[in-house]
Amino acid sequence: MTEVEEREYKILVVDDDLVVRNSFEAILRHLGYIVLSVDDGEGAFNLCRTNPDIDLIFMDIYMPNMNGFEAIKLIQEIRADVPIIIITGESSIENALEAIKIGAYDFVPKPITNYKILDITIRRALEFRNQLLREQQYKRDLQQEILKKTELLRVKNDQLEENIRNLEKVTVEVISSFMEMMEQKDSFLAGHTRNVTEICRKFSRVLHLSEKEVQLLVSAAKLHDIGKLVIPERILTKKEALEPGEWIQIKAHPERAAVILKPLEFMGELREIILQHHERYDGKGYPHGLAGEKINYFARVLSLANAYDAMVSDRPYREGLDSSDAITEIELNKGKQFDPALADLFIGWLRTN
Repeated sequence: MTEVEEREYKILVVDDDLVVRNSFEAILRHLGYIVLSVDDGEGAFNLCRTNPDIDLIFMDIYMPNMNGFEAIKLIQEIRADVPIIIITGESSIENALEAIKIGAYDFVPKPITNYKILDITIRRALEFRNQLLREQQYKRDLQQEILKKTELLRVKNDQLEENIRNLEKVTVEVISSFMEMMEQKDSFLAGHTRNVTEICRKFSRVLHLSEKEVQLLVSAAKLHDIGKLVIPERILTKKEALEPGEWIQIKAHPERAAVILKPLEFMGELREIILQHHERYDGKGYPHGLAGEKINYFARVLSLANAYDAMVSDRPYREGLDSSDAITEIELNKGKQFDPALADLFIGWLRTN
């Protein structure tokens, strides 16, 4: 005999024949089961909706209002874990087999003459249901465990991203300190990085950037001239016009910056912005002659801030322009050196600040 969990099982008998129904109820109670009964499929369906503890159903096929076939389909939709055993006469075996095809578990012939076989059939059906319930519980537990682990991974990932952001921030600040030290050696360069950074920070509000994008742009501004760290000081501080070879070294500073930052993999886009901040919208810039929207968006923003501060700052070979003249230069170079749409926004911002 199949082993089933020792507890009281509730069985529903569905048959419009009162004699058959009473007979089944008596047999099942004798075998130790709790018994409910209804006389049609509709009643069985309604009872299954309100009684989640029904463990097994015995059901006739031919009944008024709702027959067994209809009831099986509906009950399977809401209680697929409850086995349904068809009660059938010898002339209805084909219908019983058809019922099994649509979801019934088994069938028993009527009248019942062998209680022992009936009990074995019931126990097999109950063990089948218990196995289904165990599998469902296992799936629920597994899903819950997956959700817990997913949440744990999410938290760890958030922590990792926060650590990376902090690492990037610290790295930017450390390198920025070196940049400021370098600029202090030249009174004409002093404060340039700080000015460009502040311009980018303020102008970013006009661009409606996200907090993450603002941080990216500001970090790029802080480090945009880092490539000049490896350029000889005599060239950076030279008061006379640069020789062609010296000018080549100056123009190489974006690429040198990219080399310096390459080991810091988390600075991928930051490195790209710095590498491209001397590209021109018309493709005549350096180091790669990129044009238009092939130039990183933030590099195009940084280009405006960098050029504006360079124009209004004093240099050994010239005095700085006043703001209105610098704005005129930007206006003249829209679509040439600068992204025209960004240039218009930048000009509008400068005129109102």
